[in-house]
Amino acid sequence: MAGVARLCAAGRWTIMAVMSPVEIFRTPRKHEGGITTGSADSSYRAFEALYATYVAMPIIVGLGMALGALVNWQSYLAPALGLGHAGATALVRVAGLLEIALGAFVAVNPRVGAQTAAAWLWVGALNFLITPGHKGLLICLLTLSAGASALAQLAEEFGGRSL
Repeated sequence: MAGVARLCAAGRWTIMAVMSPVEIFRTPRKHEGGITTGSADSSYRAFEALYATYVAMPIIVGLGMALGALVNWQSYLAPALGLGHAGATALVRVAGLLEIALGAFVAVNPRVGAQTAAAWLWVGALNFLITPGHKGLLICLLTLSAGASALAQLAEEFGGRSL
């Protein structure tokens, strides 16, 4: 918290600096051909925003799935899978645990974790491709996978190593 107070006193606080336990958000920098100095440039801020999103959201959604909270997750499974209620519940709980692990993986290694997130989102998109009435969610997952791919590319430059 002392670091946050220091940033606030210097007039350089951001929501990321206040909320993040990850040191990467507390070190604003500007990228100049491999040398990072000064304040954060727009591409670094984009990296920060995507990083925070793809760490937090899989964990939140995964907790909802694992605990059976937020929505009726079983209704999003394709009927073609032929799972009964117990099988669908078990599959959703396991998927929730995988989502939580995915968020943690992105936190530790954003480059590879984001690529894994993009692939996971395509698996979900395939499910919605064969699920009647959920084509809007198919588009959402494909859009999210594009964001995960962008994070992976930005992580090559700003956070490709383990943080």
